[in-house]
Amino acid sequence: MHYYNNTHLAYNGDLSEQKEPLDGIWGIIGKSGNELTPIIYSSITLFGSNGYVVENNNKFGLLDSKAKEITPIIYSEIKELDQGYSKVLQKNRWGIIDSLGNEIIACENLFVSSLNDTIFYVYSKDKLYAANLKGEYVQELFFGKTETIDKRLMRIFVSEVYYDYYNSFEEDYGTTLYGIADTSENEIIQCIYDEIYVFENSFAVKTNDKWFYLDKNGKRINQVSYDDITKLNDRMAIYTIIEPVDGDNELHYGYINAYGKRLTKYVFKYAEDFIDGKAKVSIDGEEYFFIDEKGKTIK
Repeated sequence: MHYYNNTHLAYNGDLSEQKEPLDGIWGIIGKSGNELTPIIYSSITLFGSNGYVVENNNKFGLLDSKAKEITPIIYSEIKELDQGYSKVLQKNRWGIIDSLGNEIIACENLFVSSLNDTIFYVYSKDKLYAANLKGEYVQELFFGKTETIDKRLMRIFVSEVYYDYYNSFEEDYGTTLYGIADTSENEIIQCIYDEIYVFENSFAVKTNDKWFYLDKNGKRINQVSYDDITKLNDRMAIYTIIEPVDGDNELHYGYINAYGKRLTKYVFKYAEDFIDGKAKVSIDGEEYFFIDEKGKTIK
């Protein structure tokens, strides 16, 4: 069986007579040279043990071992799971299809992954579930991983991992989202943020490449956002504002307390952590001086 484009004949199996391909598109031919698919695809790659992923207009679909289309070409991404199942991405939401192309879990989830040979791990509508091979939710789970912060709180994770009930998991290096729960597993902050820092009775969270502050109940403190937050301690952080200057981006730093109140303006090109109540800073990157925790210059 062969698939080809305008410059190469790629194959899987014995060579057959090469057929003149058309410009910039791919198709599949059999050993005798007969066309098994129309020559319409912008790319074709092997998938699994005997299938194919085909692409058109930056969308993907699946062909079976006989080059028959088993899914429409509608997915932004297709990844292989265990037991002949695949996870598919459509409109930024994941679902699961079986080996025949049937969608057993609709594309409406932030994550889907293998839990074991018979169970899937699904994060949908702010809940984490175990789903069976029929796509039925059979158990609501807690979170794939937790990290104890103190006696009261845990940072919670949901991510694309291979996870089993014995807490043995293999990272899939996919997206990870974070939230906060108390030690009784009650969710305080939804598990929807790209990163989260815990301060004294408040939190700094990151989403869509911006940081902002939440109070102890998970409510946003104000509408101010920052390009970066660097936690110094439970009471203080350095915030970053990026500004375009002459076609380049310049980073400016300032200090902020645990409640999102700015202690200084973002006038520094260099800013360090506080040691013994003072921090080394520079406005122009050349002359350096020290400030106290209220932002006042130390003479």
